[in-house]
Amino acid sequence: KEKTAEEVQQLLQQNANKPAQLNALGQKYASEGKNEMAKLFYDAAKKATDKIDAGKAQGLQEGLSAITRAAQRGIPLEQLQTASSFVIRA
Repeated sequence: KEKTAEEVQQLLQQNANKPAQLNALGQKYASEGKNEMAKLFYDAAKKATDKIDAGKAQGLQEGLSAITRAAQRGIPLEQLQTASSFVIRA
């Protein structure tokens, strides 16, 4: 039991920022009937996804703020359109 707990902890740490891998591990444990361990991986996957989404949102907000500041300084419209397109694609 202790060995399994160490293995699970190691897998959680190794895949902390990989939601797809965490979900796959959750499915693996669920298929083996180890629902409690599967839930750990599913919860970790959700947390990782939320963290990634928050980082993206912050990056987009910072990009839009930079574009706004540039417009206020009088940066040419063509350059602002390029920057805006990049932020929107992100």
